[in-house]
Amino acid sequence: MGLFNAIFEKKLNEPGKMMFKLTKDQAVSVIQNSVRNNNVGAEFEIILFYAGILLQHANNMKPNKINQIQEDYFKELIEYIKKNNIHHLIEQDIGDFINDRFVLYNEELIRISGGGGMAMPTKLMYNIVDSPLEPNSGENFDLGKHMLIMGALMPGLKNIEDSVKIIIQKFY
Repeated sequence: MGLFNAIFEKKLNEPGKMMFKLTKDQAVSVIQNSVRNNNVGAEFEIILFYAGILLQHANNMKPNKINQIQEDYFKELIEYIKKNNIHHLIEQDIGDFINDRFVLYNEELIRISGGGGMAMPTKLMYNIVDSPLEPNSGENFDLGKHMLIMGALMPGLKNIEDSVKIIIQKFY
């Protein structure tokens, strides 16, 4: 494949764009298959949920490249935020909001993975269904909605894990 082709291919297939598209497409799929409330807030919440997972997998694979991987991903996330005016919809600093959500969603994942199938991601559901983009998360205990949304979210986790592995191996 030659050096010129390798450089040209990397520019055409920027890994940040590929990683962001992966999380956005999964979020859109969840909304279409479960939430049915196609609002940008719910989509953004799901993107952040998936982004945390994507970046954790990337860090596990290439910890020495995680800064570059994060930079590539966040360039695209910031473009999405600007394009959709999300920074105007959130009542706090956007960086703080994103960091808080990463912490919250990581805690939710730890809780449900250690709950033996009994724990529910009540805060994630609240942020997706009841009140997207609110700084403080409430809790949603609607079992029917949990089953519907988790049924749509879970395949995306596996897809992200498999796809990010290919992206990271190819570009980093």
